[in-house]
Amino acid sequence: MDLSRLRPNRGRNAPATQLTATTNQRNQYDRERNTSDVRESREYRGCRRHGPQRRECRFARTGASRIGKNTHENVVFPCSGGFSNVALISSLASLEAVKELGIEKVAIGCLAGLPNNNVPMVSVLARAARKVLTVDGCPNQCARKIVEAAGLKIARSIVVSEDAHVAKHTFRTDVGGNAKPVMEYLRDEDVRRTKQLIVDAIHDA
Repeated sequence: MDLSRLRPNRGRNAPATQLTATTNQRNQYDRERNTSDVRESREYRGCRRHGPQRRECRFARTGASRIGKNTHENVVFPCSGGFSNVALISSLASLEAVKELGIEKVAIGCLAGLPNNNVPMVSVLARAARKVLTVDGCPNQCARKIVEAAGLKIARSIVVSEDAHVAKHTFRTDVGGNAKPVMEYLRDEDVRRTKQLIVDAIHDA
């Protein structure tokens, strides 16, 4: 609602009809503000507190973050680690799922933006999604822990080493000795199997 219309002629000499209209407009504005789930959300308060770009704040304030409008139907958070083969598979498989389903159906969330609400828009988009998934490489489940700490509800948590049955290999064990090109540690079959787990989780009712 444009509040600039409320500013003229608000002094003592303003006509009674205009003051009544002004009061009604303010009441309407207050009702809209109090009933909007996005305005009262933690993400919106984070916008004001951290002061990100005006465009992001406007997105949260107007309630545009809803399924089918300027957002993604599902969001997947891979652990995106790089210390082991299963960590890289979590990222590659998530990307393959996006390539197969399209960005309207699913997008990869920015895990680094969640702690302490560092980037409020990340939480806004995740909360607007139908499903939030996490894909971790190993049982440490770093992605799941971060997403849960941010207060997001996880529809499915996938662990590559367990659910896709991929043996974890930590790269540091080969440093200074038998280190190979990184892609030689990754099997296409393992990426495809993990990708399918993500796709199936999204399609599940």
